[in-house]
Amino acid sequence: MSLRGRPRLLEEDEIRRAERWFSRPPLSADNAATALIRDFHREADEIVRVFLEDPWWAPADERAVPEVVPLGSLGSWLCVFPDQAALNGYRTVTGAPWRFSVQLSGREFAKCACAQPEPTGVVVNPSRTRGRGAEAAFSLPHSVLNGLILDPPGTEGAAW
Repeated sequence: MSLRGRPRLLEEDEIRRAERWFSRPPLSADNAATALIRDFHREADEIVRVFLEDPWWAPADERAVPEVVPLGSLGSWLCVFPDQAALNGYRTVTGAPWRFSVQLSGREFAKCACAQPEPTGVVVNPSRTRGRGAEAAFSLPHSVLNGLILDPPGTEGAAW
């Protein structure tokens, strides 16, 4: 956020999250770590649920099949973006050779990644600039994706 520009309005879910945070009882030193870990898991379930249900955009080939990005020892990944503008911005800044794109749900991208011959994960909202912007991105490695497809968060056998 820039101090020069107008601050953006908070989304309703951000307000609810802040209300929950400020309504918690004060943490003692003994339970601070445990409470933070619990909060992390609760937030992770919500983030993954949004990923699975919402539409995302990804680079694709001319047949609208999502492009897999092989990164050598780091594995293979599908890169998905929250909207077409974010994908276009990434493409412009990085010089990525992607000419086409496809819009699918996160669940469909997860299934696509699991169907690849090589283990493939999903990187959500990758940063355009190396070393910056990682706080707005997250990755779901191949080892987690099958569990997400079979047992979405909030169900009995959730992976989180």
